[in-house]
Amino acid sequence: MKNCIFIFLLVLSLDGVFAQITIDTSATEYTLRLKEGDVTRRLSFRRYKDSVTFTDINYAVSPAYKSNLSIEVKYIKKLWDMAKDSIKISLKYISVGNPTEYPDVLTNQINAFNKSSKWQAHVKKNGKK
Repeated sequence: MKNCIFIFLLVLSLDGVFAQITIDTSATEYTLRLKEGDVTRRLSFRRYKDSVTFTDINYAVSPAYKSNLSIEVKYIKKLWDMAKDSIKISLKYISVGNPTEYPDVLTNQINAFNKSSKWQAHVKKNGKK
């Protein structure tokens, strides 16, 4: 059976900036893309072929640029809110990229390791590897 692909286009204003939303669907994926100017934000929900419930999400911004995760969270929420009435979600896995993409996360992660007595004991015992 061929995969069905459904594309939906919506133009709306987010915080006074016009954005274009597209929705692509297939047997195992439901993807929302929000395009504002040159920047595209993509939230993809994934499921197994034999499941009706989407369990995984992946969020990405292109072109890649450094943005605080605290800023991107509002976009993730807007896209999530658009999807939640159309698909069944039981989140088990989330990927939003790696800490180096988000200066606020990277700073907090470094501080958390530096303040961790368990981590400092590990480094003291094993060295920096």
